Amino acid sequence: MRIASAVLLALVAGPAWAGDAWIAEYLIGNAVGGKTLVLVRDETQVEYRMEGQASRIWRRTPDGVEMHELHPDQKKLIAYSPGDLRTMGMVLDWEQLAGLVSPEVRRSSEIEESVRQFGQMVVRYEGVDHSGQPVVLNWLPEIGLPALFKAVRPQESGVVPRANLELRKLSRLPAEQAFSSEEGLLEIDQVDLGDMEMNPDMRRLTQDARPGR
Repeated sequence: MRIASAVLLALVAGPAWAGDAWIAEYLIGNAVGGKTLVLVRDETQVEYRMEGQASRIWRRTPDGVEMHELHPDQKKLIAYSPGDLRTMGMVLDWEQLAGLVSPEVRRSSEIEESVRQFGQMVVRYEGVDHSGQPVVLNWLPEIGLPALFKAVRPQESGVVPRANLELRKLSRLPAEQAFSSEEGLLEIDQVDLGDMEMNPDMRRLTQDARPGR
């Protein structure tokens, strides 16, 4: 299918930031149930806010990705250095972490059509995920986030279906207003606390970013 030149331009140009941060609210769910994820993102950091969990802010550094886990009710934050995360087996790909969906899905997919949603151009892909399961991805190339990511047919019996992503709200604010504040929180290094017991939902969000997946 022929792709309009505007679509090609958006795909090549990549996300536009101009010092602001995007705030995207998603419903993550499958046949088992659903939860809300709020993702806040600018050029160098991304924050995940998920129901029932501490907020986590991931940042790019010269040594890799670091993470701060915020506990404002306890007036503290736990800092995970790139080395800490590597030791825990979390060698993360920034594009996957900041965009929620592995870039391999787009590379292995065919562009089917383009529409507009949330005031943004949306490009629809049909392809497979890292496990070979057929998926549909509605992608916002101008900001580098998914509008929709879902399996197109049920998985085999006895296998928990992948969690679908559906964008519900999208807004933009100056970065200093968009991200959770760390001011007044006591910073504690992860090495002083032992291994992180990360919630399984958060592990699933980041596991596709590991090499070999």
